[in-house]
Amino acid sequence: MERHYKWHGFAMAKCKKNLRLINFDINKIFKFLITKTKPISSVELLKYLFQVSALSECGEELYSLHFSLYHALYKLKRDPQCASFYLHLDMLRLRLVRVPHEGYCVYYFPDEGKFCARYSKGELFCDFHDLYGKKIKNVITFDPMEDFYLNPENIKFGENEILEKIQKGIILYSLRKGVVDEALEFFGLYNPSRVILQKRYYELAKKYHPDVMHGDETMMKKLNHHYHILREIFMV
Repeated sequence: MERHYKWHGFAMAKCKKNLRLINFDINKIFKFLITKTKPISSVELLKYLFQVSALSECGEELYSLHFSLYHALYKLKRDPQCASFYLHLDMLRLRLVRVPHEGYCVYYFPDEGKFCARYSKGELFCDFHDLYGKKIKNVITFDPMEDFYLNPENIKFGENEILEKIQKGIILYSLRKGVVDEALEFFGLYNPSRVILQKRYYELAKKYHPDVMHGDETMMKKLNHHYHILREIFMV
């Protein structure tokens, strides 16, 4: 017989193959996160939402909880009540913090969960973080998790090896963000699929290959270097 857990109105089948999305209340999440003065983990938030001291050890059940939570968090990130806030989301740290007023530095410290907020003379970054700012302002950045978690159909990947590939790409991106953003800027892409990335590579290879007219060996080496990096991130 199939066992079920029911936590304060949320029913979840134990190790059930048909994974289903749990509808978390984003207003309740907002009210909880706004009281926190430092980053918290997703486990801490789940324990609060279910009012339990421990979560199930079933891998499929944990994946359903994880996916459903981040689906709700990304919905919250786009919600009007978050207009004046920055919702930082990664695998280890969640933090809702008010964005500094215009004219104050918006360089963010993920470990501390706060902005620099020094006077910035009307610019995005203060003098101290300006070197970082010049890079950040010229780099195409993206959140590799957003599109994935906002599509409720993607919960099915909990039963698929594609999820493992996506998670590996997310981890690599978080560890090598600056290098990945530089490669994306070189390719002129934002959040490509593997097919789009490969197509763009061939376009640039035709332009830079030393064997073609006006080719550039240095640029071709850069192209191959950046392509190798991006192939590790964009696996699907």
